[in-house]
Amino acid sequence: MVSNEIELSFSYSGISNTFSMWATLIFTGSLFFRKRPNLLPISLIYTLYLLI
Repeated sequence: MVSNEIELSFSYSGISNTFSMWATLIFTGSLFFRKRPNLLPISLIYTLYLLI
């Protein structure tokens, strides 16, 4: 099942790829910031800087 979902996510282009990328970043970020919550504002500023 997991491999089929990965193939489906890669078959889409544009918005779906960016959405899956952001979902992965948010998921890994939430796991990371449970250990280090002090880095959360810095990462938010950094992501805003990357978007601009």
